[in-house]
Amino acid sequence: MTAASRKAQALLASPTIHTPMSRIAHLAQMVLAKEQNKNIVSAIVARSYLGLLAPEQDFDRLRAYRDQLLTMAQAYRPGGAEYMALSRAVMALDEAAGIVMNKPSFYQSRLHKTT
Repeated sequence: MTAASRKAQALLASPTIHTPMSRIAHLAQMVLAKEQNKNIVSAIVARSYLGLLAPEQDFDRLRAYRDQLLTMAQAYRPGGAEYMALSRAVMALDEAAGIVMNKPSFYQSRLHKTT
Protein backbone atom coordinates (compact mmCIF):
# COMPACT_ATOMS: atom_id res chain seq x y z
CA MET A 1 0.00 0.00 0.00
CA THR A 2 1.39 3.38 -0.96
CA ALA A 3 1.69 6.41 1.29
CA ALA A 4 -1.14 8.12 -0.59
CA SER A 5 -3.38 5.12 0.08
CA ARG A 6 -2.59 5.17 3.79
CA LYS A 7 -3.37 8.90 3.99
CA ALA A 8 -6.60 8.36 2.08
CA GLN A 9 -7.67 5.59 4.45
CA ALA A 10 -6.81 7.77 7.46
CA LEU A 11 -8.95 10.61 6.09
CA LEU A 12 -11.87 8.28 5.48
CA ALA A 13 -11.55 6.76 8.95
CA SER A 14 -11.80 10.11 10.73
CA PRO A 15 -15.12 10.21 12.63
CA THR A 16 -16.02 13.82 11.81
CA ILE A 17 -16.06 15.02 8.25
CA HIS A 18 -17.21 18.61 7.97
CA THR A 19 -18.57 20.18 4.82
CA PRO A 20 -15.19 21.65 3.67
CA MET A 21 -13.60 18.27 4.32
CA SER A 22 -16.10 16.35 2.18
CA ARG A 23 -14.09 17.31 -0.91
CA ILE A 24 -10.94 15.86 0.68
CA ALA A 25 -12.85 12.71 1.61
CA HIS A 26 -14.04 12.43 -1.98
CA LEU A 27 -10.46 12.81 -3.22
CA ALA A 28 -9.34 10.19 -0.71
CA GLN A 29 -11.93 7.77 -2.07
CA MET A 30 -10.71 8.46 -5.60
CA VAL A 31 -7.09 7.74 -4.58
CA LEU A 32 -8.13 4.44 -3.00
CA ALA A 33 -10.20 3.44 -6.01
CA LYS A 34 -7.31 4.26 -8.33
CA GLU A 35 -4.91 2.23 -6.19
CA GLN A 36 -7.25 -0.77 -6.19
CA ASN A 37 -7.82 -0.49 -9.94
CA LYS A 38 -4.05 -0.33 -10.48
CA ASN A 39 -3.63 -3.61 -8.60
CA ILE A 40 -6.34 -5.28 -10.69
CA VAL A 41 -4.81 -4.09 -13.96
CA SER A 42 -1.31 -5.22 -12.96
CA ALA A 43 -2.67 -8.68 -12.12
CA ILE A 44 -4.28 -8.92 -15.54
CA VAL A 45 -1.18 -7.71 -17.37
CA ALA A 46 1.05 -10.13 -15.48
CA ARG A 47 -0.64 -13.17 -17.06
CA SER A 48 1.17 -14.78 -19.93
CA TYR A 49 -0.36 -16.47 -22.96
CA LEU A 50 0.60 -20.05 -23.60
CA GLY A 51 -0.01 -21.36 -27.07
CA LEU A 52 1.42 -22.97 -30.14
CA LEU A 53 4.67 -21.51 -31.41
CA ALA A 54 3.87 -22.18 -35.08
CA PRO A 55 0.13 -22.92 -35.31
CA GLU A 56 -0.04 -22.56 -39.09
CA GLN A 57 2.61 -25.25 -39.59
CA ASP A 58 0.99 -27.50 -37.00
CA PHE A 59 -2.45 -27.27 -38.60
CA ASP A 60 -0.92 -27.63 -42.06
CA ARG A 61 0.53 -30.99 -40.95
CA LEU A 62 -3.03 -32.07 -40.10
CA ARG A 63 -4.23 -31.31 -43.64
CA ALA A 64 -3.54 -34.91 -44.78
CA TYR A 65 -5.52 -36.24 -41.78
CA ARG A 66 -8.43 -33.98 -42.71
CA ASP A 67 -8.31 -35.12 -46.34
CA GLN A 68 -8.30 -38.76 -45.21
CA LEU A 69 -11.39 -38.14 -43.05
CA LEU A 70 -13.17 -36.62 -46.06
CA THR A 71 -12.20 -39.61 -48.22
CA MET A 72 -13.46 -42.03 -45.58
CA ALA A 73 -16.76 -40.13 -45.30
CA GLN A 74 -17.38 -40.60 -49.06
CA ALA A 75 -17.65 -44.37 -48.50
CA TYR A 76 -20.82 -43.89 -46.47
CA ARG A 77 -24.33 -42.68 -47.23
CA PRO A 78 -24.57 -38.88 -46.83
CA GLY A 79 -26.53 -38.13 -43.66
CA GLY A 80 -25.85 -41.57 -42.19
CA ALA A 81 -24.36 -42.02 -38.72
CA GLU A 82 -20.87 -42.92 -39.98
CA TYR A 83 -20.82 -40.05 -42.48
CA MET A 84 -21.96 -37.58 -39.84
CA ALA A 85 -19.37 -38.81 -37.30
CA LEU A 86 -16.54 -38.30 -39.80
CA SER A 87 -17.98 -34.94 -40.86
CA ARG A 88 -18.06 -33.76 -37.25
CA ALA A 89 -14.36 -34.62 -36.91
CA VAL A 90 -13.61 -32.54 -40.02
CA MET A 91 -15.76 -29.68 -38.75
CA ALA A 92 -14.02 -29.78 -35.34
CA LEU A 93 -10.62 -29.56 -37.02
CA ASP A 94 -11.80 -26.65 -39.17
CA GLU A 95 -13.20 -24.87 -36.12
CA ALA A 96 -10.03 -25.41 -34.09
CA ALA A 97 -7.86 -23.99 -36.87
CA GLY A 98 -10.20 -21.03 -37.26
CA ILE A 99 -10.15 -20.19 -33.56
CA VAL A 100 -6.46 -20.75 -32.84
CA MET A 101 -5.21 -18.83 -35.88
CA ASN A 102 -8.17 -16.51 -36.39
CA LYS A 103 -8.49 -17.87 -39.94
CA PRO A 104 -11.97 -19.40 -40.33
CA SER A 105 -11.21 -20.69 -43.84
CA PHE A 106 -7.70 -22.05 -43.24
CA TYR A 107 -8.40 -25.41 -44.88
CA GLN A 108 -10.52 -23.97 -47.66
CA SER A 109 -8.92 -24.15 -51.10
CA ARG A 110 -7.95 -20.86 -52.73
CA LEU A 111 -9.94 -22.00 -55.75
CA HIS A 112 -13.15 -22.06 -53.70
CA LYS A 113 -13.14 -18.47 -52.47
CA THR A 114 -16.56 -16.86 -52.56
CA THR A 115 -15.40 -13.25 -52.33
